[in-house]
Amino acid sequence: MANIKPYLFFQQEITDFVAKRMLAQAEEIRTKGLKSVALATIYYSMNNPELGSELMEEALTLRPQDWITWRQYSLCAFWRCGPVVAREITRRSREQVMSPLIARDALFYAMNTGDFAFMREMYSLLTKTNMLDEVFSNGYEKERSDMENGMGYLELAEKTGKSETIKHLAEIMYDELNLGQKLQAVNHLIDVSEYADETSLLYELHVPDLEPQACAAMNLSLITKRVQDGVVDWEVGAVFVSESKEDKADACNA
Repeated sequence: MANIKPYLFFQQEITDFVAKRMLAQAEEIRTKGLKSVALATIYYSMNNPELGSELMEEALTLRPQDWITWRQYSLCAFWRCGPVVAREITRRSREQVMSPLIARDALFYAMNTGDFAFMREMYSLLTKTNMLDEVFSNGYEKERSDMENGMGYLELAEKTGKSETIKHLAEIMYDELNLGQKLQAVNHLIDVSEYADETSLLYELHVPDLEPQACAAMNLSLITKRVQDGVVDWEVGAVFVSESKEDKADACNA
């Protein structure tokens, strides 16, 4: 079957002709589980994550301990649904498989979505199995640097006991983003405490090319939604930040 990755990763637009050809090729695969994975990947690439997910779940009933199927599922979900959905698939995979590559992926999904407890779990798994250096070998220097930066946020969340609050806030915020924004958003956790005995954190979600007016409206809405969801621990603030193409952040004041 032709290489589907350029279409899944938004490097090329999939045409009707290419989609039909790939679907026909996938239907010829004799192993049912493999066929379901192939078809699912194609449907994800065609922007049909509902059918893609249905087929991946079908594949997992046949191949529950196949780490490649689990990883393909999480990658497809990331590119068409965002990191929160991908994170939850990798979390489910832990009951069935132990894959260093999935653990590395899960670590980043968790880090990027403010789930620092799950990030700690994946980091501990990689260190205990002596796989950390292997999954961050040559060519992954930037990723390792990003991870180490994220570990600083993790330690701050743990030290203050605010991991669960941050995770919940991040999920509320990601729900407000479209797919492109979900794939590009970057988070930061800042200690804004003024005194040693004070806990005051700010969770920022930087969204590229978000219009200032839209950003301000989203921040106003965020206050209402966190109250509705019962996230009323005001020791953790949260704010969307509009980031320009020049990477100059402009905090939006509600």
